[in-house]
Amino acid sequence: MARNKLKLGKQLVQCLPVQPWFAITVIKPDVYDQIGELLFQFRALLKVLLLSCKCFAHIQLTTEKVSVPKKLAVIAALMTAAVFLLASGGNDSVIESSTAVEQPETPKVECVRSEIKEPKEAERPWSDAELIAMVLTLTGECYDDKVQDKRLVCEVILNRVSADGFGDTVFDVLTAPHQFDGYWTQSRSASENDYEVATKALEDWYKNDCEALSEYLFFEAGDNRENEFRKEF
Repeated sequence: MARNKLKLGKQLVQCLPVQPWFAITVIKPDVYDQIGELLFQFRALLKVLLLSCKCFAHIQLTTEKVSVPKKLAVIAALMTAAVFLLASGGNDSVIESSTAVEQPETPKVECVRSEIKEPKEAERPWSDAELIAMVLTLTGECYDDKVQDKRLVCEVILNRVSADGFGDTVFDVLTAPHQFDGYWTQSRSASENDYEVATKALEDWYKNDCEALSEYLFFEAGDNRENEFRKEF
């Protein structure tokens, strides 16, 4: 203990920004020892104050639940600090462990992130190219205001795919020689209604297991700006 006080006193004098007059001359060891003793006492006083505050905090929590006079709580805190100090004999580890206040555990809140899945478009059994091919045919074979005429042209195309001898796909039917001039030459631009009619016809055809939607397999230009449809050539 004496050696620690002597060492502490020397370190304090050497750390001063301006050396005092007694540091210039030869300082006796007992002077360093006295300085170290003062520092030990000062540190012990600080630890007693700290321990008193910790003990008072514990007792304050108790007094909130049990009705105890505040003066009695303060006296109990000081007495508890003194008992710990005497029992530790200046041992820092005992004081530090006794002054540690247990903090209540913070409940862990687990955030469950729900996966937001973007709605997928309904899978269509036909391709965009097939839909566009049928729309192009409508722009060359039908007037835009003749909705039923458009529907029947779509049925002729799909009925031929279902039948034998015309082709196995929409492209085979539309690109057959001398069959659908409107696929090759358009007389107007495509409208939203063209897409609606062609899409509806494809939906109905697939729902019908790709069977013929009607008996029509042929058509030609007729009166009233409409086509005439028949099942035989």
